[in-house]
Amino acid sequence: MDARGITMVTSTTPSAKACAMSDNGKLNDRIIAREGKQDYLARVEAPRKRIPVLLASPEAKRLFARFFDSMQLHTNFISNIARSRLAADDIEQVEALIAHNIAQALVDMDKALTDAEALCKANHISELAEYAQDPLDENVGVISSLSRQYLDLIVRFDQVMPMLATLEIDGIVRKRELDARVAQCKKLVKRIAYATRELANGVRWRMNQLAEDAAAPREATGTYSNTPRPIKKASLADADLMMSKINDQNDSKDENECSEGSTPDNF
Repeated sequence: MDARGITMVTSTTPSAKACAMSDNGKLNDRIIAREGKQDYLARVEAPRKRIPVLLASPEAKRLFARFFDSMQLHTNFISNIARSRLAADDIEQVEALIAHNIAQALVDMDKALTDAEALCKANHISELAEYAQDPLDENVGVISSLSRQYLDLIVRFDQVMPMLATLEIDGIVRKRELDARVAQCKKLVKRIAYATRELANGVRWRMNQLAEDAAAPREATGTYSNTPRPIKKASLADADLMMSKINDQNDSKDENECSEGSTPDNF
């Protein structure tokens, strides 16, 4: 049983583990080379806490390499860079929206995990499918509580993958249902990265507007205005609507979009 009260179905058969052949990390190297195309945190000065992470499924490895550090980059921009130029209340509001989105995604991922486990138990499955390749075993540098929660979401996605694969192998679910369940779980991870990027872009736009206001001379006096434009206040009740709009915009986009061409110039 894990910290969330979910009893994990695990494989403890020695013969099954002996069948898993090590690939000497070749798959992990290919995934990192293809998905982790740049060091997003190279210029980030925030301290990092090293957290051990073990990811077994290729799907979770790809999501981690593609989205985790880019998401950290955007949260660092919001929490540290923008905080020095915008009102603290506005920044805290954006952070609360991100935290709300992650919390909801964790609830949905836990439900997927619980549902898969229930199917395994109902069909007397006690041994899960295993991956022949080496797991991605790293001490991940985490720079904020938001990115720590996002990392937890990726880890939980990795936990559900072998359960879903086992259900398809044993004929409990069809391939189409497997693909649908996996796709839905992937969206939970990707949408957080997409939404955080959009929020960071909104904060950056606000900073640019303030800079323009400060530089623009008043027509009548020729002096400079430091009066900020009013910000429309949002609440956590607006988070679901915001997420829905962002999801509609991003669901039709290529998965690579969040990693390619989305690094802010301000970092």
